Amino acid sequence: MNKTSKTTLMTEGSIWKKIIAFAIPLFLGNLFQQLYNTADSLIVGNFLGSEALAAVSSSGSLIFLLVGFFNRRRCGHRPVLWSQTD
Repeated sequence: MNKTSKTTLMTEGSIWKKIIAFAIPLFLGNLFQQLYNTADSLIVGNFLGSEALAAVSSSGSLIFLLVGFFNRRRCGHRPVLWSQTD
């Protein structure tokens, strides 16, 4: 079976276009995570009070750290798996 895949070589061509294309999904993921934390804080602050808001605010950084860690961990195994051939 003939496998065709689209690969992007970061070492050839215009480096700025490739860096921007690589950074946009990371930026959007972080932006949406921050918007989620902001919406969560607004909802909890308006409906549950200051103690619940303090709990959400203090755990927001930890959740952001864990989401980032697992996203990087998930992406880190790809080069190893792609380098293995049948």
